[in-house]
Amino acid sequence: MKNDIVPIGSVPRSIFAEVLAAITPYHVALLGIEDVEGEDTIHYVGSGTMLSASSKSFILTAAHVWEDVRRYKEIGLCLSDQLHDTRVPTASIMPLVSYDPTNAAWGPDLAFLAVPTLLALAGQFGRRLLGFDEAKSQACEVLPDRQRGFAAIVGAPASVSAIDSHFAGLRAGPWIGGIDEVHPEQEHGGFDYVDVGVDKYHTPGVPTHFGGVSGGSLWQFVLHRSTEGEVYWRGAAHLLGVAIRQLDIPFGRCVVRCHGPKSLYHQGARILGVT
Repeated sequence: MKNDIVPIGSVPRSIFAEVLAAITPYHVALLGIEDVEGEDTIHYVGSGTMLSASSKSFILTAAHVWEDVRRYKEIGLCLSDQLHDTRVPTASIMPLVSYDPTNAAWGPDLAFLAVPTLLALAGQFGRRLLGFDEAKSQACEVLPDRQRGFAAIVGAPASVSAIDSHFAGLRAGPWIGGIDEVHPEQEHGGFDYVDVGVDKYHTPGVPTHFGGVSGGSLWQFVLHRSTEGEVYWRGAAHLLGVAIRQLDIPFGRCVVRCHGPKSLYHQGARILGVT
């Protein structure tokens, strides 16, 4: 029997580029905008994923990101690598939230923000909305594969982005590492959690701190090795969850805790009111 488990250090850069092109069009970064002495001032808050469900457009994010950004009268949406100014009134957003602010380690910490103009805004920049029902049907068939699966977190860490009070140049990744259980219990109150270790030693440019990634997306893609030893990807990437916090653990490991597929697709369906 051949061993087709692929170490991250042996993955060609071209495959990472293919994965990036497949999953980043759903990403959006969230900025709070306020008037300071007559000038618009921005505050980088976090990340999100654009979804469609029941003919409505949503930003999937962490609930604590919503709690932070809702304080501002307007929310800026980063939808392109090009310089742009895209914003929506905070009052126009309808939040659907499951959140326990007293339990930072486990939450729940999940929010779906209904944004009426999101589909049109995303289309202006060639971005897309991921269909919730389709993503759910696919992800439920592909549980986290801890042997061959790679986790890709899409979100923009402030530590590797250029941000000031008037400009945000954000790097959204994806940041890629093996799915890694570092906590013995991975389900609490009907919500599940996946702890993702990011391999900062073999992937150049990976940040050591992930502040700003909260609300970003957790994807899984599986790579294979042919009998000739060639590493290849079959083109499928599955949305498995939402990043909610960074964990500090020994030995310099960098771990991001995410709500997992049960949280997203079972509890998420309940939050959205869909079957």
